[in-house]
Amino acid sequence: MKLFLDDVRVPYDVFKMTINPIYENNEDWVIVKHYYEFVSYITENGISDFLSFDNDLSLDHYFNENQEGNYDYNNM
Repeated sequence: MKLFLDDVRVPYDVFKMTINPIYENNEDWVIVKHYYEFVSYITENGISDFLSFDNDLSLDHYFNENQEGNYDYNNM
């Protein structure tokens, strides 16, 4: 099974940007939206054969001391 961690997108959204066939069908993936859901899945099912990680999860998942900037990710 393939595991996809992203708080906004689904695999097909990545396919539209990259045309990488591995992302073409959402049904091929287990989709988790946040860190805690990811940890829960791994704890219950073990490591998947394929993992896809979001590069910018919600700031809720970062330590406060690392949140110095006020970033608007929609305008980057």
